[in-house]
Amino acid sequence: MGFSAVTDGKQDLERASQLARKMKKEAASLSEWLSVTETELVQKSTSEGLLGDLDTEISWAKTILKDLEKRKADLNTITESKLDRGQRPVLEERLCVLNAGWSRVRTWTEDWCNTLMSHQNQLDIFDGNVAHISTWLYQAEALLDEIEKKPASKQEEIVKRLLSELDNARLQVEDVRDQAVVLMNARRGSCRELVEPKLAELNRNFEKVSQHIESANLLIGQEPLSYQSLVTTEALEADVPFSDLEKLESDIDYMLKVVGKHLESSNEDEKMDEERAQIEEVLQRGEQMLHQPMEDNKKEEIRLQLLLLHTRYNKTKVLLSMDDAELSLNTPELSTAVYEDFSFQEDVLKNIKDQLDKLGEQIAVIHEKQPDVILEASGPEAIQIRDTLTQLNAKWDRINRMYNDRKGYFDRTMEEWRQFHCDLNDLTQWTTEAEELLADTLAPDGGVDLEKARVHQQELEEGISSHQPGFAALNRTGDGIVQRLSPTDGSFLKDKLAGLNQRWAAIIAEVKDRRPREKVEQAKVGGRHGRVWQATRESKQVMEYRGRLDEIICWLTKAENAVQKRSTTELEENFKELTDLNQEMDVQAEKLKWLNRTELEMLSDKSLSLHEREKISENLRTVNSTWNKVCRDVPTALKERVQEPCSVSQSRTAAHPGALKVVLVSSASEPPAQAPHTSEISIPDDLDKTTTELADWLILIDQMLKSNIVTVGDVEEINKTISRMKITKADMEQRHPQLDYVFTLAQNLKNKASSLDVRTAITEKLEKVRNQWDSTQHGVELRQQQLEDMVIDSLQWDDHKEETKNL
Repeated sequence: MGFSAVTDGKQDLERASQLARKMKKEAASLSEWLSVTETELVQKSTSEGLLGDLDTEISWAKTILKDLEKRKADLNTITESKLDRGQRPVLEERLCVLNAGWSRVRTWTEDWCNTLMSHQNQLDIFDGNVAHISTWLYQAEALLDEIEKKPASKQEEIVKRLLSELDNARLQVEDVRDQAVVLMNARRGSCRELVEPKLAELNRNFEKVSQHIESANLLIGQEPLSYQSLVTTEALEADVPFSDLEKLESDIDYMLKVVGKHLESSNEDEKMDEERAQIEEVLQRGEQMLHQPMEDNKKEEIRLQLLLLHTRYNKTKVLLSMDDAELSLNTPELSTAVYEDFSFQEDVLKNIKDQLDKLGEQIAVIHEKQPDVILEASGPEAIQIRDTLTQLNAKWDRINRMYNDRKGYFDRTMEEWRQFHCDLNDLTQWTTEAEELLADTLAPDGGVDLEKARVHQQELEEGISSHQPGFAALNRTGDGIVQRLSPTDGSFLKDKLAGLNQRWAAIIAEVKDRRPREKVEQAKVGGRHGRVWQATRESKQVMEYRGRLDEIICWLTKAENAVQKRSTTELEENFKELTDLNQEMDVQAEKLKWLNRTELEMLSDKSLSLHEREKISENLRTVNSTWNKVCRDVPTALKERVQEPCSVSQSRTAAHPGALKVVLVSSASEPPAQAPHTSEISIPDDLDKTTTELADWLILIDQMLKSNIVTVGDVEEINKTISRMKITKADMEQRHPQLDYVFTLAQNLKNKASSLDVRTAITEKLEKVRNQWDSTQHGVELRQQQLEDMVIDSLQWDDHKEETKNL
């Protein structure tokens, strides 16, 4: 009985000890996570500026808040654990510290999230105000450009109205300037890069339009316009019954109110469909009535009313179409099930792209008709039209941003999925081959055939060393993918990775185990038993050295890839990656110092062959050379990314050609402004990047010209090639604004540059790209002319051939 009690007490003590170790481990894990998260929060919230991608930062903060709730559950589990009385005080003291840390991190995170959301809201308000003013500037400029075509009385009326509106616009610009100053002072560098170019462009455009309006006013004041008396003729007898005209005007007024109601409501229902049918019926009836004889004044009045109704109705349809596109972009298939049914996602995005292209054409038509509508509209109507146009432009810009974000995310996800499976297949194949090599070295009795093992040992060790970074990267990517897959698919992929990792670990263990066995066997044969353990110990040191060398090679490869990235759709992601690499450089420098310091000791290890020593030395030399290059390139690339605040918006606009016709003055009148504090050293680099992109595109055209070989006499093939030449010419015409932008940018840089060498280099760069452009353009035109001549010659040859046959 006493023995049983002792046994039970011992088991209870072991269980309590296991529980205590488990609780201690969980508490340590939670404490480490809180410490890391708090450090990152403090760093983010106390830094001078914000990261460029606010959405990512807000998402990160919200994720931390969710994780905190999960960690709270872990904390409660530890609190409720039943420990031995002797261990309870220690646990309670640690719990007190953990609770305080949890509360502190929670407060930091909530404050940081609120700060980010407030900052985003302020930026959205600023962008909206800039867009509103830019819309007015665009419309005012359009009216002034068309003013010469108007009668004298109309000219005076337009200028007076623009002058009265100019004062209100000036007040709005002042408010925007004050808002910009507040934003730039709040977050300094990062916010200045976002706000300052937009403000500078708005100031330039406002000054230009103000001077235009004042000049027009002076001209009208200096040269009083004379009006020729209108000769009234006997009024034509109107064939349209007065009751029909009166009913049409009443219907148009009513439908204008209906359209206004549609603009305020975004919900579609059956009643709205009926009202749309009524609007289209009124528009059709009005168009028919305009073709019937009636008084000119009445006809013009009805025409303008119909134009106003048609414009508002088109805007309503476009806004509703944008809502449909937004719903499509927010479908769960594009946001949650990212690694499932890629073909379906691709089809959805293609349909949305087609829809956006059509919308771009409709918006372009609306902008073309806008000046005439505003010119004839009353004051309140003109204000309402401008507000609707501002809403339309803002929504169009947002939808395009959403599409580009979704498309970019889909492309990156698909590439990540493809690359992951390529790496998985490659590493699985190598693992299988390594297992076959190991199996081939087994003796018939199940032991190791040392002679065969020695032949393959070096090959296996080098394979492990070269594939180590690949396995680490595969597991990192795989973990991220598993979290975003469905439970079933995620579990399947997780098991697949786990199986591969087990095979990998078994290969490493077997290869490591065989080297000491070889050393022991050699020592036995040579009678040198005393040196066996020394050889084993030294081989472990070599393995550690190789592991560290592989780690820094992997890091340097990652850094080189980040520096070489030039995709405009991933600038924000690349900027974050470069920032992280820049911060890691001190740690990596210490690792490299250790490798250089320990090199001689490793090379003197007698377990290494001459070939292995040479390979380690060569790898270390390559690492040192690459390190020096990366130390220069990473800070330079980071600086370049900081100076590219407008690149993302430019790439988004380029995704939809139709959008080029409808962008506001704030984004279309001049090339993007460069940051004012750009250093002298980066001036040629900025221009070099822009011209290189254009030059690469021209080289592609030159290569296409050389490869476009046709069969003489094959008219169909020649005509197809001519069509391609025409498309290429059209592409060059569309690209011509980019050439103009290069020259404008170059001129700005030359004006800023104080160095004669820099200005000379810029001039040479301009001459080179201009000559390349002219040469390519001439080549396309010449090739098209040659092909057209070939068609004529081929047709004539066919005619002569037929004549010869007849003879």
